[in-house]
Amino acid sequence: MASLGGKQYLIEKLNLTKHIEGGYFSETHRSADPISTPDRVDASRSVFTSIFYLLTDDRPMNHLHRNKSDIMHYFQAGSAFSYILVTPDGELRRVKLGMDLEAGELPQLLVPGGYWKV
Repeated sequence: MASLGGKQYLIEKLNLTKHIEGGYFSETHRSADPISTPDRVDASRSVFTSIFYLLTDDRPMNHLHRNKSDIMHYFQAGSAFSYILVTPDGELRRVKLGMDLEAGELPQLLVPGGYWKV
């Protein structure tokens, strides 16, 4: 069996492509239920989507951005990494995703819609 830790192995097996925000991704689910988004050109989007997402040294997430909807991040493997969050009130938070619970790392992180993150 091939190593699950190899970047190229994961890219091929999970059918990942380059993501505009950094890393690699593939969509695994898109809800058929729409939600209105008047500020978008197409005026609607799916209520829920799910993706595989892989960050690598050659394609890190490296810019501040904001999602309109809640986003749940799951840590599944690899090296721990930090998100820097800014709440709508301007509070700065740093959260580390990983499996070292004793060190304060979290295996999942909910980022509410409207928060800025990098």
